[in-house]
Amino acid sequence: MISAGKQAVLAFGLILAFSGCGEPSPQATLWHLSGETMGTTWHATIRTEEGMPDSQRENVQKMIQLQLDQVDQAMSTYKADSDVSRFNRASSSEVISIRPSTGVNLELGLHLAQQTKGAFDPTVLPLVNAWGFGPEKHRLAPPSIEEIQSIKKRVGWQHVLWDKKDQTIRKKLAGVQLDFSAFAKGYGVDAASEFLSTLELKDFLVEVGGELRVRGEKLPGQPWSIGIEKPTEQSMPSKMIQEVLLLTDRAVATSGDYRNFRMIDGKRISHILDPRTGLPITNNVASVTVLADDCMTADALATALTVLGPKEGMRLLQEHYPHTEALFILRQGDRFTAVQTEKFSPTTVGP
Repeated sequence: MISAGKQAVLAFGLILAFSGCGEPSPQATLWHLSGETMGTTWHATIRTEEGMPDSQRENVQKMIQLQLDQVDQAMSTYKADSDVSRFNRASSSEVISIRPSTGVNLELGLHLAQQTKGAFDPTVLPLVNAWGFGPEKHRLAPPSIEEIQSIKKRVGWQHVLWDKKDQTIRKKLAGVQLDFSAFAKGYGVDAASEFLSTLELKDFLVEVGGELRVRGEKLPGQPWSIGIEKPTEQSMPSKMIQEVLLLTDRAVATSGDYRNFRMIDGKRISHILDPRTGLPITNNVASVTVLADDCMTADALATALTVLGPKEGMRLLQEHYPHTEALFILRQGDRFTAVQTEKFSPTTVGP
């Protein structure tokens, strides 16, 4: 399974909608499906004009599960036979054939790593393991400065050689390892959404581990209501809402360090690492929520912007992602403040 490190977005409509256990709501024909994948859960809400027979609903459930399981099978760091795990075990001379879906994710990861000058990097797994947040057994003590410097030699998107035409990858030096957990769930959301589109369904919401994508409307004339969780340091989602967005045909992802962290020697250690330093982030970013056209991009950018912070993050969006919006929630002592792009608002609707 892919590690579920980012589960900070709560779809406000999901809290209410998914209590129906598969039955249509009396106000509209809404069908609610759910399951487990990538070490977390998935949900889908589908609105249809004429209802959905039990047999069709069961088939849609199975097909969504299949789409998500295929993503997990390709990119999990926990499954020994995934594309990512086979690459991670390979020597520097071994050429690894990968699925097209893995290539799509790799392309995004390498591209974003170049754009951020390494603030985001898909080869960060050795550092993630060293800090005790990866698939390997948790460490009780943090890595030494000397160990971090040694590990950093194996971290860098430049060490991955990708033949897009042949769909093969290899590493320039031994020990380089990939980690797609920053955007694989978002890609899974996109895969499930595209499947639903092939069925000519026009109104639906798909969510995996807090990352989600909506199409059309929840009800005629009523966009989907998406609640952004207020950062609180609790083990379970608080259901306290920072902002509510009204969306159509948009994807949403949030990255935050307020739930997945460790305490070492009385200090809070974030699971989000800066690959440039090899250290957990120490900025005052509590969470970043991104709105984009697809969930894979939103998912990856949420992590990248959390590392970059608002100043560098805003510059990245302006230069490379002008149609993408973001909300930064920042810690100011025991309070939170918000910084956002111009078009990000609690009533954002559509692209």
